[in-house]
Amino acid sequence: MTKKLSFGVGRLALCLCELVLGILLLINPEGFTKFIIIGAGVLLAVDGIISVVRYIKAEPWEAAREQSMAKGLFLLLLGLVCCFRSQWMIELFKMLTFLYGAAMLLVGLVKVQWCLDMKRLGEQSWYLTAVSAALTLILAVLILCNPFGAVEFLWTFLAISLIVEAVMDAVAVWMARKWLKSLANP
Repeated sequence: MTKKLSFGVGRLALCLCELVLGILLLINPEGFTKFIIIGAGVLLAVDGIISVVRYIKAEPWEAAREQSMAKGLFLLLLGLVCCFRSQWMIELFKMLTFLYGAAMLLVGLVKVQWCLDMKRLGEQSWYLTAVSAALTLILAVLILCNPFGAVEFLWTFLAISLIVEAVMDAVAVWMARKWLKSLANP
């Protein structure tokens, strides 16, 4: 019975974490992202140091087989870049958004071809592909016109999603606890 009543404590802690992350991301998306990048950099650097130490301590034949020195140095370098040049990573996100917009534009053009092919072949549902092509092209143009705004929109959307998800999860846990109590006390 104690297990049933303690149901959801971990889930509620997760909800609280999601809520805090969402709020922090909403307040300062770039600062929060920088914090995450630096945290990942620290973890990568530590893993790199562990791999280098593992290489040094390993038997020569095992060290040669594992390649842990190269892996360790790469992870250490990547971790240091994340820690001391986190702004580069944020700019990389913005560049990736532009590349994503370009890829969406190509996909939209392919969908236009599909739409025209379907129309020429007499397919009755060609207009669904036309709608999909139009939406894809519109989103691609919006992203390409303002890739940096798209990144900020994505951060805001992610923050709001985390907050809404945390609230919904908390309500679900509360409802489940209430249901479990009713089972325990018929």
